[in-house]
Amino acid sequence: MKTLKISGLLLVLLTLQACSTPQESEPSPTPMPKASLDSPSSISPPTFIMQGEVVIGHEAQTITPCGSNKQFWLTLPQTYTQQVMNLTSRPYQPLYGEVIGHLERPTQMGFDADYTARFVVDHVNFLTAENPNRCDQSLRSTRAFGNEPFWSLSFSKGHINFEPMGEETKTVALDKTLIQQASRKYYFSDGQLSLNKTTCNDTMSDSIYGWKAKLNINKQDYTGCATLANQDPTLTWVGNYFASHTQSVNFSVNLELKSDHTAITTYDYANGDSPTIETGFWQQLNANQIQVVMTRHQRQYLVSERIFTGHNGKITAQKEKVGDTIYPIANGGLVLFQEQGN
Repeated sequence: MKTLKISGLLLVLLTLQACSTPQESEPSPTPMPKASLDSPSSISPPTFIMQGEVVIGHEAQTITPCGSNKQFWLTLPQTYTQQVMNLTSRPYQPLYGEVIGHLERPTQMGFDADYTARFVVDHVNFLTAENPNRCDQSLRSTRAFGNEPFWSLSFSKGHINFEPMGEETKTVALDKTLIQQASRKYYFSDGQLSLNKTTCNDTMSDSIYGWKAKLNINKQDYTGCATLANQDPTLTWVGNYFASHTQSVNFSVNLELKSDHTAITTYDYANGDSPTIETGFWQQLNANQIQVVMTRHQRQYLVSERIFTGHNGKITAQKEKVGDTIYPIANGGLVLFQEQGN
């Protein structure tokens, strides 16, 4: 009976007609094809960076995003797991982490079943056991650094800032940048910086860095580690989106996209019934589309998925996938307007 009740509610919601009116720079990503629920192969979320507290153990691997009290299950490649375990001095010791990857739905059974989503790591940008409380620190640009001798290099507005130990910072204009999936090269008048995507440790800290660095400047060579900028450029989607039904079924819809990549859909009813609440996650698919996946319906495991296309302060979904079945959303789809001030 409970399953039938949930299914009946979903069928009503799928016929909703939304007719409210609204009251260092990284290189530009390669344009992505338009995603559609009818073509699963078109739904391929690009990676993004997530910062937060990381805990790794034999039966739990989690990340709590900065500024959030929600946890995601963390799926690490085997190549990283033992390296991360070597950083800690006790089981389940908190670490500060910056990981690059994407979100996937949790399984219904298994260790990840109680979590909103799984964050599947493609690459580690930075992990450290030294001072795990780093969420309040300012965001930073790409930087490289090393020791023996000590040196550091950062980026700012088309320039590189090179700081050798005991000397003044030297600022040089950046002439050319070559970005590839596993390597980056930065050229300037008297040298170049090369970054290669592979695990790096500077031997003087309990930390893992995601890139190895080689710097040639003023006819001198330096080696060390590097991290990429830790900003998440997809957070421009964050905000509250709403629609109100004006025909025979009197309820309103609110979608909240949070900066920790969790999402909440709330259905409020004009007759005073208790609201229906779904929770899940969101992530960008391309410059114009986001994927919103609900993994809990009234706290019960139920997976539904919508792909919204954004345009001029509103987002529109034409279809919804519930389980393995795709339903069209009638009357032009579900149109949600971004709340003013977001």
